[in-house]
Amino acid sequence: MARTEPSNINHCVAPSITSRVSNFTKDSNQRSDEIKTEFTSREGTYKISSLIDNLGKIGSSTCLNEPVKITLLPRIQTIYETTNSQTSSRRSSSTNNQNDHSIEQKQTSISNGNETNQQNGNIFLTDILAFNVGRELIVYEFAEATQSNFGDPLDHRVYKQNHQPTCHDITQNPDTNGLHILVGFSKGQIQYINMQTKEQKVFNEGSYLDKAKVTCIKWLSNPKTYFLASYSSGYLYVFDEQLNYQRDTNVQPTYSTIKDDEKNFSISYTKNKSKQTRNPVSRWSIGNGSINEFSFSPDNILLAIVSQDGFLRIFNYEKMELVAYMKSYFGGLLCVCWSPDGKYIATGGEDDFITLFTLDPEEHTPRVICRGHGHTSWISAISFDPYMNAKTYYSSFIQTSSSLSLDNDNDPIDGIRKTIPWTRSDSSYFDTTIPSLFYRIGSVGQDNRLCLWDITEDVLKINSNSKQNSSTYPLVSSASTTNGCSLLSSSDITTNTQTSTTKSSFSSITSRLSFVRNSNKVNKSTDDIPDLSLVTLSNGTSKKSRKLSLLSSTLSGTKSSSSKLTTNSDDTNQTSLSILTTNNNNNFSSRRTNFDLTKSTFGTNLCPKLDDIQVIEPIITEFIAHERLNGIYFGENYLLTSSQDGIIAIWEKPQKLLNINTMKATKTIPALLSCHALKDLLRSSSQKISVLEADIGKQFENEFRHGHIPKARYFDQLECTKPSKLIPRGLPETKCFESYLSKMGVSNSDHIVLYDRSPIGFYATSRAWWLFKTLGVDSLSILNGGFYKWLKEINELESSDDNASKSQEETGKFTVRKNEEMLKNYKDMLHIVSTNDKEQQIVDARPPNLFYGSNAGHLPNSVNVPYTDVFDQTNQCLKSKDELKQIFNKAGVDLSKPAIYTCQTGTTASTLAFAAHILGQESLSVYNGSFTEWQQRAPKEFIINNKTDTPAA
Repeated sequence: MARTEPSNINHCVAPSITSRVSNFTKDSNQRSDEIKTEFTSREGTYKISSLIDNLGKIGSSTCLNEPVKITLLPRIQTIYETTNSQTSSRRSSSTNNQNDHSIEQKQTSISNGNETNQQNGNIFLTDILAFNVGRELIVYEFAEATQSNFGDPLDHRVYKQNHQPTCHDITQNPDTNGLHILVGFSKGQIQYINMQTKEQKVFNEGSYLDKAKVTCIKWLSNPKTYFLASYSSGYLYVFDEQLNYQRDTNVQPTYSTIKDDEKNFSISYTKNKSKQTRNPVSRWSIGNGSINEFSFSPDNILLAIVSQDGFLRIFNYEKMELVAYMKSYFGGLLCVCWSPDGKYIATGGEDDFITLFTLDPEEHTPRVICRGHGHTSWISAISFDPYMNAKTYYSSFIQTSSSLSLDNDNDPIDGIRKTIPWTRSDSSYFDTTIPSLFYRIGSVGQDNRLCLWDITEDVLKINSNSKQNSSTYPLVSSASTTNGCSLLSSSDITTNTQTSTTKSSFSSITSRLSFVRNSNKVNKSTDDIPDLSLVTLSNGTSKKSRKLSLLSSTLSGTKSSSSKLTTNSDDTNQTSLSILTTNNNNNFSSRRTNFDLTKSTFGTNLCPKLDDIQVIEPIITEFIAHERLNGIYFGENYLLTSSQDGIIAIWEKPQKLLNINTMKATKTIPALLSCHALKDLLRSSSQKISVLEADIGKQFENEFRHGHIPKARYFDQLECTKPSKLIPRGLPETKCFESYLSKMGVSNSDHIVLYDRSPIGFYATSRAWWLFKTLGVDSLSILNGGFYKWLKEINELESSDDNASKSQEETGKFTVRKNEEMLKNYKDMLHIVSTNDKEQQIVDARPPNLFYGSNAGHLPNSVNVPYTDVFDQTNQCLKSKDELKQIFNKAGVDLSKPAIYTCQTGTTASTLAFAAHILGQESLSVYNGSFTEWQQRAPKEFIINNKTDTPAA
C-alpha cells in the first residue's frame, strides 16, 4: 500500500518566516485580514519559530482533499549507563485530579525518572510528531519543537492515489521502546506499523467490513493491543492488533448486543475470547450520520463521542453504558477534548460555537456551562492547554501588570482589548490570592482563525445551582453513578434563566446574537410557553425557573422517562460477522432518527437557548493561515497548528511562561551509550552530536572509509603527537590539536561520542575519552560495544573518502582547556612511591603475566585489575555496575578515594579509569608513561616482579 520515498520537506526558521509569510497574497473574496505570524495575549507574545511545509509552496493556493491532522506523542526514554540494559521508555500521562494538573503531573513523572536515573540511567525527553498531507504520512522525532531544523523524518510514506490517510495515532511499547503507528484511510482500511520490527498489517482489507472513511483512530491504554476506529458511516469498531486481521469466511464469531432505541445507539461485542474470535472485537452504532471524533477521559474510563447528528455522547467504555449526553446549538459536532483533570469537555462544530460541558461531581448534575462565539465558520479542532493552569497563567503577569486597572473596559492591555470573562469589578484583578480555577482552550476552524479562550472561575460558577435548587433534565438511567457524577431520573425538566448577574465581558456578544434569540421567540408554539416561577439562589440572586414536561410525557403521556435498554442474550439473539458487515456503508434507513431526542433536550441544560446560557468571547482571534485550519496541539513550550495547504506551524510560547516553568526536563546524556540511544541522539537531540571513530596511529583508516557510523569523523589520537621511546603515546601539541578538531567540525559546545573497532569492548576509545577529559572536554560519551555492536544492532553505515569532504561542509571552534588533575607523570609517581603515600591507590590494568612476570613487573603498592575483566565477553559490552563494583572491591580498590591508573602505555589504564568514572569515583588520573617509562627510568628497587611487594622505606 505504501512506498518510502526521499522526503521533500522544507523547514523554515523564524528569520525567514516573517519575510515569506508577510508576502502572502491575500484572497480578496475571502477576507482582507493580514495573516499573522505572531500575536500578543495577556501572558506575552506567541510567535512562529519554524514551519514544516511538505508541499514546498508556502503561500500558495494548494489545497488538499483530506484535512491535515497532527498526532503528538511525548516520549520519555531512560538511557541507561549500564552495559546489559538497552534504551527503554515509558509514556507520560497528563492526568491529575487537581486543577494544577499538567505541570504537577509532569513534575512527578520526571521526578520519578530522576530516582531511576540515580541508579540506572538518565531521562531523555523527545516528542513524536505525525501528520498526513495528501497521500503522504510523515513522522518526526525532535527534542525541541522550536529548533530550526528537525532533520530527516523518522518515517515518510507515500500511498496510492486512492488511499489517502485521514487519521493516525501512535503509542510506545514501554518494554522495547518501539513505536506502534495506526493509520486510517479514506477507503476504510487501517494500517498497523511496528517501527522497530518494520512489521505491517492491514485491517478491513478490501473494505469488507466498512467502505466509509476512517474519521478517528486511537490506541487503548488497556488492553494495550486494542484500538478504536470510527467511520463516517456512523460505526465505531474495536480491533485487537494481535488477532487474525484477515477476513475469515470459514469461522463466524458470535456477538451479543446492547441496544437503546431512545438514545439511538447499539453495541455488538464478543463476550469471551476463543479460537473463533476475530476482528472486530465489537461494533458500536452511534446516532445518525458520521462519527466525527472521539476522545477518552484522562483516567481512560469515559469515552466521549461527537457525531454529525449534533450530539455529544459520553459512555462508560468498560460497562458500555451511556452516562450523559449533550446537543449542539445546531448542526453537527466535529471535535471534542477533555480537560486535563477530566471535569470538563469542550466541543466545536457546525454551529460555530465552542461548548463547555461539565461532568464535575461538585456540579451535582452534568450541564452545558457556556458557549463561545469567535469563529465565523465551522470549528475543526479544539484542545485544552494542559500546561496552562491558574498558577502558571496568573504568575505570568501578576507582577508586571499590577499597576494596570481594569475599571475602564476600553483600556487596552498590550494592544489587546480586554474581553476575558472576569466579573469581579469590585476587587483588584491582581489579588495576592491566585484563583484556583483556570483553563486555557484553543480552537481552530474553517474560517482560518485561531481562537484562545480563558475559562476562569467566574465562568465556571455563573449559573451553577446549589444542590437544593439543582436543575434537572431527561437523564440516561435512574440511580447511576459514573466518574463521581450522580445522575438521577426525573419527570420534570427545569431550566433556569438568569435575570440578574454581575457585569461581564460577554454582554456584548449577547446583544450581537440577539437576532438569533428573537428568531427563536417568534417561532414559539403555545405548547412551548413555560410556567414561570421565581427561584432564589443561595447567593441571593433571583432566577426565573420554567418547568417543561419530559419528552416521554409530551409524546405519549404515559411512557416512562427511563431509557429502555435491551440486552440480547447469547442463546436467543446472536449476531454473526456477516450480519455486522451487511448494510454498514452509508445506509441509515433502518436507523432511528434523533428528532425526539433533540426535542427533549433543546431548552434544557443539555442544549440551552442563548438567553439561558453564558456566551463568552475569545481573548485572541487571529487569522494565521491561507487555508482552513485542521489541527491544534499544545506542548509545554510550543503550540502546533496545521492547515489544509499542508503547512505545520510551530508557535513558540511567550518567554514569561518558559521562565515560570522551572521544571523543564534536563536532557543529560550518559557517559555510556547504547547503540539505540546513539541512534535516537543523532535523530532528535537539540545539542550537536559529534561522533568520532577513535584510532591510534591510523590502523583502521581504510576500514573507516569503506563504512562507518553515519555522521562519524575519523579521529587519530597520534595526529599531533611526537612519540618517544619513553612515552610512545604522549599528549598532542595544543595548537595543532585545536586546528585538527576544528577542521573536523568539532566545537567545545558539542557532545562528543567515541567508538572504535575493537573486537572486545573498546580499546582506543577509552584512551580518547581520557585524552579529551585531560584537554578539558566534559560533555563526552563512549558507545558501548563499539562499531561491531552497532553493526549487529543497527546496521546503518555510510562511507566517505576522507575527512576533507566533511571539513568543507562544516568547521568548528575547538579550544584546549587542560585539566591537570587527569594526568600523572614520572615525577608525580616517583614522589608517591618514594614517600609510600598510601592515600594514592595505584591500579594496574595489564594482564597478570605482565604484572607478576619476571621480565616485566609493576609499581610498588599497586593492585592488578586486568582490563579485560570489565567486559562481558558475550556481548562485547562493559559489565553492569554491580559487577564492576565487585571487581574493584575484590582487588582492594576503594572508589571513594583517589586512584591512579596505569598499564603498559596508558591505553588500557584509561579503560579502568572510565569504568571507575561511571561508578562515581571523583578523583582519578592516568599515568600516561605507565610501565614503559617506569621500567626505563625508575630505580630497580621500585620495580616489583613477584607477588610480594617490597616498597622502599
